[in-house]
Amino acid sequence: MKKQNKPIIVTPITGFRDDNMEIDFKDAGINTDLHWHDHYELEVITEGSGTYYINGVEYPMTRGSAYLVTPVDFHRISGDFSLYHIFFNDRMVSDEILNLIASASCSTVVQFEESELVNIANALACLEQEYRDDKPMRESVMKSLLEYALLCHLRRSAPLTDEQGRADVTVLRVVSYIKFHFKNKLTLSEVAKAVELSPNYVGEIFSRRMGVSFNQYLMQTRLSYAKNLLSKGGMSVQDVARDSGFSSQTYFSDSFRRQFGYTPTDVKKQGEGDQNA
Repeated sequence: MKKQNKPIIVTPITGFRDDNMEIDFKDAGINTDLHWHDHYELEVITEGSGTYYINGVEYPMTRGSAYLVTPVDFHRISGDFSLYHIFFNDRMVSDEILNLIASASCSTVVQFEESELVNIANALACLEQEYRDDKPMRESVMKSLLEYALLCHLRRSAPLTDEQGRADVTVLRVVSYIKFHFKNKLTLSEVAKAVELSPNYVGEIFSRRMGVSFNQYLMQTRLSYAKNLLSKGGMSVQDVARDSGFSSQTYFSDSFRRQFGYTPTDVKKQGEGDQNA
């Protein structure tokens, strides 16, 4: 019987110094356990090959591959790589770029062409050097270099237009807020206050753009997160319900069954069976 691998719940990074980010260059075999964290993560592979998993989907990774992870995404990576690895929080980039990252249309995994990779790798090498040095205007330079790399990624993952940005900015801000706060007791009024708009306006534009109401999207976010936890075993249904933002296990189980057509216990048993196979 194989040893059961429990999902690792990564605690918030506390070693960001005053930069709100960390960056390093890794050149070794990498094999992480499934995990998630409350910051953003960008990795760009310059050599090697392997596999990347995010939210149950597997991607082959080679030179030029890159992935961008937002909070609450479950992911792991394995292979022999040389890569740039950047952790950062929302203070390191503009609201405009955060809104684009929050867009559901943006793929997390991209493949850069060789000329693009050379430019991005050079920018990240400069970013790493700035991170380690203490020079004038250091923070401004780091932000500019990080945003350049992120925009290259976003251009590859989805076409960006000014018109789309203007039309979706409110919805993207709401989606981003939900991703960070879905575990808490969350209301449309609270989110509307956070984005400095009226609840009626936010509710109307969110439903029109997303095709579901704010409350429906919040429920889907919580249930999808809970399903990921359950599928990896190691946590009770009660603990998963609490960690996913539900105050009642009964309400959680009923909502889960209506959403997916089976119970949380079914998923938990299946996940533990896969781990012990």
